[in-house]
Amino acid sequence: MRIYIVLLFSVFPLLSANDIAQLRLDDYRDFMNKISSKPKIVQIEQVNAYFNRIVNDYDTHIWGQEDYWATPKEFIVRGGGDCEDFVFAKYFTLKALGFAPSSMMIYIVKVHSERDFHAVLGVRNDRNETLILDNLSWKVLPIQKRTDLHILYDLNDPRLSKATDPLTRHIVASYRNLLQKIDNGQ
Repeated sequence: MRIYIVLLFSVFPLLSANDIAQLRLDDYRDFMNKISSKPKIVQIEQVNAYFNRIVNDYDTHIWGQEDYWATPKEFIVRGGGDCEDFVFAKYFTLKALGFAPSSMMIYIVKVHSERDFHAVLGVRNDRNETLILDNLSWKVLPIQKRTDLHILYDLNDPRLSKATDPLTRHIVASYRNLLQKIDNGQ
């Protein structure tokens, strides 16, 4: 066994963090090319599944801070994130595939059995029903079937920017900061 492990490491040198990051970005680009011509419902399901295979972890473990909203590129390169990172990666991937931003809702929710806030992505399909993409579920289900969720905010709702309570202001500021980072190519 030891000889095999030594041989394995001598034949396959360890990859650097930059090499791993590049492999992840190449895999994402290949994935996008592979699904770009598929029907919209297939794209929705495959985007949910593609990102749900990434590690779900707390910001304190991944970024060393309590609350960090990663850009899709940061999320893919790092190979892990928490719920809002999954949502933004799915949102901007579907947008790149041609989904209208007006057909997608970035929801901050409470899950009935949990204490913490959670984020999910809602996408309206051709039948005008809202499907929920969730990093905690491999199934893409209509919102009516997600009775475990209580929607608190839709980040795309322009009324949020007028909110005065500290939690909402923090959420809006974090979202604006994320959009600015994406505009800057991060």
